[in-house]
Amino acid sequence: RELIIHLRGYSAWTELQEIRARVRRERKEKEAAEKLKKQQQIENIMIYGGVSVGLFILVGITVVVILGKQGRL
Repeated sequence: RELIIHLRGYSAWTELQEIRARVRRERKEKEAAEKLKKQQQIENIMIYGGVSVGLFILVGITVVVILGKQGRL
């Protein structure tokens, strides 16, 4: 701190502090956005996976019923 103030002045030190604060804030915002995106991806996988499993079960039951009515089961 003292070296920067001595070489560049107090305004350079305050500017450096502002830059550091901005970088920390941007990093936190980026991490939060990435976490939210990952959470949304997991939710989408769960939704589409659940729908897929439900359709698979429905098709399976339908096939069993049709084969049962035709006497092939």
